[in-house]
Amino acid sequence: NGQERSKLEKTIKQLALVDSVELLGYVENPYPYIAKADVLALSSAWEGLPTVLIEALAFGTQVVSTNCPTGPAEVLDHGRYGQLAPVGDASALAEAIIKAIESPLPAKDLQARAQAFSVEKSSEAYYRLLIKSA
Repeated sequence: NGQERSKLEKTIKQLALVDSVELLGYVENPYPYIAKADVLALSSAWEGLPTVLIEALAFGTQVVSTNCPTGPAEVLDHGRYGQLAPVGDASALAEAIIKAIESPLPAKDLQARAQAFSVEKSSEAYYRLLIKSA
């Protein structure tokens, strides 16, 4: 629903993708879409903790992300659990999306990776960092 919506709609029509692309705008609960997606692509220029990547992994959804500072490479273990593409390189991102669709990683492996960021694991890590190192 942003400033680029009309431009995107025009491009969708020009590429004859009207029957394949739907611009939903804001959705209260995106989880059903993430769970059913073939791939989730994150094209950020920077991140902190890219929670959406962890959420997608928890559903067993294939993930592609720009290798922006900081977070995606750490969450995806430098490409082990999802494709990484250089920031600003749309062609590389598109290639990574195709590769993720054509050669998907096992959903159970992705879901196991998401567990590394669970409340329990995160709490343990903070405890070790803040309490035990003091």
